[in-house]
Amino acid sequence: MNTWTKEELETAKADGYLMAEVFKLRTENEQQKKELSRICNWIWNDDPDMESWNTDCGETFCLIEGGTQENHYLYCPKCGGHLIDSRELEKKK
Repeated sequence: MNTWTKEELETAKADGYLMAEVFKLRTENEQQKKELSRICNWIWNDDPDMESWNTDCGETFCLIEGGTQENHYLYCPKCGGHLIDSRELEKKK
């Protein structure tokens, strides 16, 4: 049977706590990376009765004047993903 001194137990507790904190920080960092790299495609709906965008995250947006660039939309207001406007992609082709 292995016997530990009080000092060894305290060190093991501290090491365990530190390892848990390191794991927590790594997990949070990975989550932040995923959130920053999220992309939300906005697909233009050319229906004359309701000109709008349908998004990857399941929302529909209608802007009264101008498009996403003119209204300075960089991120989707619903999911927070980096906004990619299908009309802007077509212009670049």
